[in-house]
Amino acid sequence: MFLFQCNDKNILYTGDFRISDFEAYSQLKDLALDKIYLDSTFLSPKFNYFPTQEESVSKICELSKRFLDKDDSNRVVILMPAKWCWLDFPFLITIYEYFNQPILVTNDVFQRYKSLEDIVVDEQQILTKDNINDDVKIILEYKGIRPTELSEQQFLGQRERELRKKYGKDLKIIIPSAFRWRNLKKDEEIVNGKHVACSFHCSFSELRNFVHHFDPEQIFLNVLTYDIIDFLKSKDLDPNNLSRENWNQLFNNNK
Repeated sequence: MFLFQCNDKNILYTGDFRISDFEAYSQLKDLALDKIYLDSTFLSPKFNYFPTQEESVSKICELSKRFLDKDDSNRVVILMPAKWCWLDFPFLITIYEYFNQPILVTNDVFQRYKSLEDIVVDEQQILTKDNINDDVKIILEYKGIRPTELSEQQFLGQRERELRKKYGKDLKIIIPSAFRWRNLKKDEEIVNGKHVACSFHCSFSELRNFVHHFDPEQIFLNVLTYDIIDFLKSKDLDPNNLSRENWNQLFNNNK
């Protein structure tokens, strides 16, 4: 996040973010904001709930361990939806600490992480370079961009064949995903085939709580999907100009 303070105004630019437990961020509690530029990726009641990242990564570790324990030759690929250099490092640390094993990434991703300040990569062996060996059981790959001529199912099938050719057939693929989990409820299962519900962006209810705490005069949406545009249109609101009153109006019937 970036906080800009100028002419007695406080403006917060969130960037991509996920805060499921606002109480844990004590440095934000007493901050008075005039404007927020918000990561609005899931500003739709269709995405009111996501499991916490701790719950998601715990499930990923559980599924991975169950598969790895079956045979010493088995490996797990965690297929991430995007190259989030800043967001998925704590995610990786948790997996590393659970298995106490190095995690394999490609050289380009290794260099991205290696450039981050205050993160020791080689000594902790949280990430290894692209030199697969029998000791590596957890592999981080990225899903990539789906060609328009392929359906999602065709694209994932193609990626799975590529991964099995690269790493061997004894492979389990786990896909952290969010957009496919519309209308998920708190007590529902968060695993569906290869997919595990996992969001690196705030849910609808988390966004409501986050902005409500600061109560800024204006909110600017950094992301506009079809779901968001349809939702705002249903409230007769302009997505490019949301006042405090407009924001509260969004949640009048979505508590």
